[in-house]
Amino acid sequence: MQQDYWYISIFLFLFPLLFVAIIIACIPTGSHDIKGIKVTENFPVIDSNGKLIRYDTFSTRIYKYKNRVLYHGEYNFDSTVNGILLKSEKRDYFFVYKKSNLFGLFFDSNKKTYGKKLLVDSVIKKEWCNNLNFYQGYTESKLKLVSNNEKPDPGGVVQTYFFQGIKDSGLTGITYFWFSNKLNHLEYSFSKELDSIYKMKLYKIKIKNNSRYFKDYNFTLDPIEQYFTLEEITVNNKSEIMKYFKEQKNFFK
Repeated sequence: MQQDYWYISIFLFLFPLLFVAIIIACIPTGSHDIKGIKVTENFPVIDSNGKLIRYDTFSTRIYKYKNRVLYHGEYNFDSTVNGILLKSEKRDYFFVYKKSNLFGLFFDSNKKTYGKKLLVDSVIKKEWCNNLNFYQGYTESKLKLVSNNEKPDPGGVVQTYFFQGIKDSGLTGITYFWFSNKLNHLEYSFSKELDSIYKMKLYKIKIKNNSRYFKDYNFTLDPIEQYFTLEEITVNNKSEIMKYFKEQKNFFK
């Protein structure tokens, strides 16, 4: 009887430890080291008469794990037959690479094919979020400061300007720049020059373009707005993200 009690006691002691061990074993090794950011833009869709139809919004997520990087982006897919739109949807793609490698793997979520080997520089240079130049607009416009720190946040600054193009004087409007020192640790930048000037990370931009008339085309463009945001995100899909990092590692062994 005492022996049976001893076995039961040992079981009750070991079972919780075994349960915890199983859970730990199921967690992807090092997945807690994954860091992520999200870059978002909206842009106007204009018809041939210069009228605003709608705004589209796209986001790209960039994940980093040790010396590997994963881009998770999206694109519009339209299916037409004889000029008739049958389907319009957003689709996801993934590009993963190791920083020291020339090549990475490209995946399209709608295509059940193995990752396609592509040059890293070629893919990265085509990413819209890597082709923004807000400093160029900053230097090629006449700027008039409207307000400084209009809506202050702890550790942040908001700059508001009226602008007019220097080369194109018909380009006018108002722009807002949000800066924060809480995001200085992020590698990604909308503008390293503006980050340096303000000693803070530029993390949000809103541009309101005034209506303008194009004489050569004889139409008036509606007023349009654009915004761009950068944010640090919590990685809730670590197992899915790790799958792509492991695919890359196995492929380039």
